[in-house]
Amino acid sequence: MIRKKQAAMITSIAFICFLIGTSMASNGGNPFDSLWDAFNGLESRIEALENQSLPLGFMGAPAYDSGWQAITADTYLTLTHNLGTKELFVYMLGKDVVGTIGTMFYGSDLENGTWRGAYFRINAENTIDIRRLADDAVWLEVRVYIWVIS
Repeated sequence: MIRKKQAAMITSIAFICFLIGTSMASNGGNPFDSLWDAFNGLESRIEALENQSLPLGFMGAPAYDSGWQAITADTYLTLTHNLGTKELFVYMLGKDVVGTIGTMFYGSDLENGTWRGAYFRINAENTIDIRRLADDAVWLEVRVYIWVIS
């Protein structure tokens, strides 16, 4: 732990070094001017990057987005994506009655003899089936994003 005397000594040495560096600059300017110039240049480069249009997420935009689709309990919903492959990365979200979006009971959940949740299965190269379980009261709508991985 640095004591008050040590902190004062370190601060004094740093200040003296700053003054010496300022007075010894070869071009008569502050030697830290080049640091400030570099900092300002970096700031403008960051600003330029922030204003670019970048792809969505780490994988870019999905090849398919189903939009929100209503789904009733104890049914299958077949979505046609026309991607021509089963080599897919699928991300599925659900929306409940109050509009909460998430992956509540993703897959399936059996509690006290009650089946809840929703899951998907890829059966064909151009379609995906979404299954909402019989007793589910959560997944009123579903949205599927698909990326081709092959």
